[in-house]
Amino acid sequence: MAVKLGNGNWAVKEDKLLAYNDNSGLFFNKEFDFSRGTSATYVAKDGLIKTAGIQPNIVNNGDFSELGSEVITNGDFSQSGTPSSSSYTLGWYSPDPGVSISNGELSLTKQSPLCRAYATDGISVIAFLTSGKTYKLVYTVTENNQGATLRYYNGTYININGSVGTHTLYYKAATQYFILLNASDNKTIKLDSVSVKQVDPNDYWTLGTGWSVGDNKATSDASANSYLNQQAYEIGKTYKLGFEVLEGTIELRSAQYSKGTGFYTTGTYSIEVIPTTISTHFYVYTGFGQSSITNITVQEIQTDTPRIDFTNDTKGHLLLEPQSTNLVTQSDGSNWLKSNVTYTANTAISPDGTQNAATLNFSNNNGIFRFRTTSGNPDGRSFTGSVYLKAGTMTDVRLRILGSGSGLGMVTKEITLTDEWQRFDVSRTFSGTGDNVRFRVQPNLQTGTVYFYGGQVEELSYPTSLIYTTGATSTRNADVCNNSGSAQDFNSEEGVLYAEIQGLVENSPARVISIGEGLNFENGIIMSFDTSNNLIKYKVRSNNITTVDISKGGVDRTLNHKIAVVYKVNDFQIWLDGSKVASTTSGAVPLSLSKIQFSDMNVSSSLFYGKVRNVQVFTEALTDEQLEKLTS
Repeated sequence: MAVKLGNGNWAVKEDKLLAYNDNSGLFFNKEFDFSRGTSATYVAKDGLIKTAGIQPNIVNNGDFSELGSEVITNGDFSQSGTPSSSSYTLGWYSPDPGVSISNGELSLTKQSPLCRAYATDGISVIAFLTSGKTYKLVYTVTENNQGATLRYYNGTYININGSVGTHTLYYKAATQYFILLNASDNKTIKLDSVSVKQVDPNDYWTLGTGWSVGDNKATSDASANSYLNQQAYEIGKTYKLGFEVLEGTIELRSAQYSKGTGFYTTGTYSIEVIPTTISTHFYVYTGFGQSSITNITVQEIQTDTPRIDFTNDTKGHLLLEPQSTNLVTQSDGSNWLKSNVTYTANTAISPDGTQNAATLNFSNNNGIFRFRTTSGNPDGRSFTGSVYLKAGTMTDVRLRILGSGSGLGMVTKEITLTDEWQRFDVSRTFSGTGDNVRFRVQPNLQTGTVYFYGGQVEELSYPTSLIYTTGATSTRNADVCNNSGSAQDFNSEEGVLYAEIQGLVENSPARVISIGEGLNFENGIIMSFDTSNNLIKYKVRSNNITTVDISKGGVDRTLNHKIAVVYKVNDFQIWLDGSKVASTTSGAVPLSLSKIQFSDMNVSSSLFYGKVRNVQVFTEALTDEQLEKLTS
């Protein structure tokens, strides 16, 4: 056996797909070169839609919850008096009869000022705060029967909540002093804990004018147009950016990114950005009134990572797809046109495992939820609309794809929803004059709710994996996988090329898996789903001449098949799903073989698009019994 790939054993890394060479029980790594250059999605083993090549989060303190060490020592008042381990003093004068600690409580009783210039009956922490930094103050009041006024000092004395209970306050320090005091003459208030900690203690975030951090979010009061930012990027790389806008509107500025720019209102978002300027910071801009943001994540996407997809497949398969563009500008449906339907975002857990699916509530059985492309006249062109749907209170739905214009017509698909997410699609090849294509989700003589996720329209006759969009169309480049092995891995005199594969669509152009040598394919073994419908072809090239050309028709290429082609002087065979289906006893073998590819040998045409579960190359011709077992 020579190069072996898949069969449930997969290993991937950026720009490489790992196979191995099995030589008398010894295993040697072999690598397929892989390229795509754009992000792409796949269905993972857990059934969730994920982005290939996603790396760990690199932004720090993205939920703004990180706190520094405790400023207050003996803040639970477990030590009575003013022990040496405390970080504070009791009262303005020492001793101060109005301030005491006993039984785990701090008691503050403000004495009448008399001749004192200041009456600060409380506790003081000196030189522990940093001016300009944000702090979280948490305190618990256990008794305030007389309605005493509690204050803290931040350059001036500020009243705070003195009612019984635990209270939290975030503030930006205007001084190095922290003072907590009772401001009401001859009244008593008691506390059993005081805590002061710096927010974002490692200064990961740079806060522009009007920005503040607290309560696990960053908030802008819009007093000035300014940025919240943190260094996180490298120029030119692709990143997945996640964030939650809690109120107001924030903007990602186009000066920093080539994708992902725009305005974002309340909601949870997952978008792609490609930093394009000298700045390597994640930037959020605000100037639209008060707004707040949290749960920020930044993850690099290694765009040249192969995809092992588990759609209806427990062992997984290599997914290879052509270039395609999602013509829908907002795949979450937020900008789709509506008639007798209400759209509500972020109401359900979606197929990607997060709460970002929408609810569609059809108030009329003639309701329409639709997207209209700007793709121009669809005459002679094929389009496919696809969407993930799940039943709410309604189960019967119609999908429609139609053209706007004369004679373009419409295709309708009636579907029944369940309480599980399913992807549905509808396709049409148009003939007639028009200016756009429309994709619709409509009720089928019912009213009620359905859940919606991942709307997509492609200029293809079949659907491909989900391409996320956030305000503009987006293109996924073609998967290219080739160039594995070397001359010592193959035997040009005899052998078997075996593959377990499935095409994406029945009548797609020729899709090739080959072993060969030479840029012009002077020598090679070629297995292909041919351009003719339902045809598997097998060719052999020797010294720049095609010496074998046999085929088998009647094969549904949208189904999974196990195919083996045998090459040996005057013995060439095609085995399909356990049976020999074509052969010839005439032909010459290649002079040499040096690499295996999912394409023809110049890697410029006939790229294989489909699902690959297993590929093996044997360095000797197998017996009929072995071939039957291998392909059954």
